[in-house]
Parts: sequence; structure tokens; C-alpha cells
Amino acid sequence: MFLVVVYLGAAFGPPPTDVSALAWSGQALWLTVGLGYWVDANRAPAEPIG
Repeated sequence: MFLVVVYLGAAFGPPPTDVSALAWSGQALWLTVGLGYWVDANRAPAEPIG
């Protein structure tokens, strides 16, 4: 859901005001990598089927 919101913001939002804003928004997307690791580390194993 987060990536959908980021995509829609990029597609329909205003252009960045300067290069620094563009760079920081690109760096902020690395938070999704950390979020993925955190979710994977904290999920419960699935129950076996059968």
C-alpha cells in the first residue's frame, strides 16, 4: 500500500522544488527495504497444510 501511495504521489504530484528534495525522496524509499526486513523477521511461520 505504501508503494502505491508513493507512486500516485510521484505520478500526480507537483515536480520537486530542487535537486535536494529529489535526492531525499529517493533516499527515503530505502525505508521500504528496512520495513521488508522487519516484517519478515517478525512474521509467524505458516501452519503446514494437511
